[in-house]
Amino acid sequence: MVVHTLAWWFKVCSHFLSHSGSRSHSLMVVYAFTLMVRSCLHLWFLQLNVLQHHSHRENTGCQEMLE
Repeated sequence: MVVHTLAWWFKVCSHFLSHSGSRSHSLMVVYAFTLMVRSCLHLWFLQLNVLQHHSHRENTGCQEMLE
């Protein structure tokens, strides 16, 4: 899903860059794109951390039960 969103944003950005004459406008689009990529990565890393933490907690729980 993230890849699909990034591809869509890339398409939008290239569309704006090719059609916009003003440099500031294209910079604004690139800035918005960068912010979105950063937030996507941040969410992705949060998900990874949650999954890792969850599986680790389950493993320790199993060990306690075995002992």
